[in-house]
Amino acid sequence: ATEAPLNTGVATITGAGSALTINGAGTTQIGAASASTATLNVQSGGVFNSGTGNITVNATGDIAITNGTFNANGNVTVNGGSLTRDATGLFVMTSGKTLTAQGGGTASFGGFQNFSGVNLTVTGAGSAIATTASSLNLTFGATVQISGGGHLDSAFGMNIGNSAGLHTITVDGAGSRMSAPSSCTWGAGGGVTNATFSNSAFGTFGSLALGTSVTAGSSGTVLVESGADVTTGLLLIGNTATASTNGSV
Repeated sequence: ATEAPLNTGVATITGAGSALTINGAGTTQIGAASASTATLNVQSGGVFNSGTGNITVNATGDIAITNGTFNANGNVTVNGGSLTRDATGLFVMTSGKTLTAQGGGTASFGGFQNFSGVNLTVTGAGSAIATTASSLNLTFGATVQISGGGHLDSAFGMNIGNSAGLHTITVDGAGSRMSAPSSCTWGAGGGVTNATFSNSAFGTFGSLALGTSVTAGSSGTVLVESGADVTTGLLLIGNTATASTNGSV
């Protein structure tokens, strides 16, 4: 259901021991720009293993992970379509790959979601990556780029860079947003997190702790410039008595 109008395609992997695997550098394309519909269901213990090629979810496409496991070994682009995972499912991406939401596409995770070494890109109004019932963590060199009115939202906390590695956050442009209503720690466990909000972008956080870890080498930095706006209920900056631990705004 990738080209012809009015077509419908559905693939379902269900039950423990059931798996659909894309070999080698194979790609996956779900849906089209319009007319057709396409759904990939991974449910009830079923497993989907992508190839190392690109995984694209177009406007008429949907990936639904319901108590199943989706192993993304290539870049994932949600291009106007949707990717959803419930609280009992798993979405696992290979380090060094990129998850992109664009063209109004959304990736929504019903439970805690950790991205290790993964790059998150959200661009365009209506495009979003979000957790709907738990926290979002980014570790081991994960990065974030938000532009053009895209959103990265957590239902609870959002911890970034609380592990070794450099973690870079860029939120740029009017309507572009990061939000988390609970506690957020950026730059802990020896990790470095550098965040920039610019050109009328905004962020809102329940609390924001920068470089507050007892682990030496931890650093959290936030730069707010060119009309951007960041709000928080509590700000902690380098408030631990540990050598070589830094926080700044």
